[in-house]
Order: sequence, then structure tokens, then C-alpha cells
Amino acid sequence: MAAESWPTSRRSVAILHLDAKNPRLGRDGSARAPREIVQYLFEHDKALDVAQSIATRGYFPNEPLLAIKEHEQVIVVEGNRRLAALKALREPGLLEGSLRRQLERLASQVEDLNELSSAPVTLAPSRRATDRQIAGRHIGTPVLAWQAENRASFILEKLTEGYTNEQLRDQLGFTIGDIQAARQTRAIT
Repeated sequence: MAAESWPTSRRSVAILHLDAKNPRLGRDGSARAPREIVQYLFEHDKALDVAQSIATRGYFPNEPLLAIKEHEQVIVVEGNRRLAALKALREPGLLEGSLRRQLERLASQVEDLNELSSAPVTLAPSRRATDRQIAGRHIGTPVLAWQAENRASFILEKLTEGYTNEQLRDQLGFTIGDIQAARQTRAIT
């Protein structure tokens, strides 16, 4: 079955399971409890950055999680950091220490936590069927971040469309420094 024909639907975040075989966890990942996997992804794989992005910009529905059914469970094989972020934003108590406090603060910034109770999920027929997509996403050419001049051009365009500094910061995630640098670029050219 071709990947284009795999069904995509919204599923409850609560029933989705993190992948204990996720390469980010190393070879001993299968020995970790789900809560330990969430903690690990936040401590070692920048899941906090993902949570901040979701809290600021929302979850992008055009990026479904990729999952399989295994042992009667829906296991996310691609998108574990996103899933960990969604779970932790909804339940900061999954984390310990300062991470818990950071997630509590982020969760309080989310306008409607119910919007994070489900996520789009593409269900693949088997783990093996997902190998090409997973390898392509992590080994192939990843999304390339904009260089400073590209970022400035985008910001300037949004300013001409009527965005305020606050909207650029709160809705699109640019820093005040990014906005000032873009304005300086306009002044120079």
C-alpha cells in the first residue's frame, strides 16, 4: 500500500503511545516507561523547543504524526517529540523538576488546551512501511532555516501586510531582535 493511501485522521493524544524503539532513545529505549521517554525527549532532544512552538503557534495540522498499530496500541513512529510536547502541555506533571514548571507556564499560555487533545495521525500498515519516510525526514535533506536576510525579508513583508511587532512575536515566534534587525535592513537598503 502506497503512503499516499494511508488514512489520516484526528486521534486523541491520550491514546497515542511514544515509540520505545525510537532511535533518539538509543538501544536501551525499550526498557523505559512512557513517562521516562517523555522526560528523556525533553532533557536530551529539544522537546521543550517543540512545546514552546506549539504553545506559541499551535499545532500545525499539515504535519500529521506517523503511527502504526502494534500489540493493539497506536504507536507513533515519527513525531515523538511533537507527541511528547502535546502530552506534556496537557499534563505538565509528566515531567519532573524545572521542566515541569516550564511546561506549566507554557500550558498557561495556550489559549485552549482542548485544541491539543487530538492531533492528525497517519496510520501506516507496518513499521517497515514507514522506513522510507522516517529515513528521508531524518537522514535526507531537512528543512533549512532561513538566513538572516531571508528572515528579514519575510518580517518586512509581514509588517507591510499590517502585522504589529507583538503579532510577529506572539503569533509567528520572531524575537524583538529579529524585528529590529529587519527594520535596520530596510533602513540600509
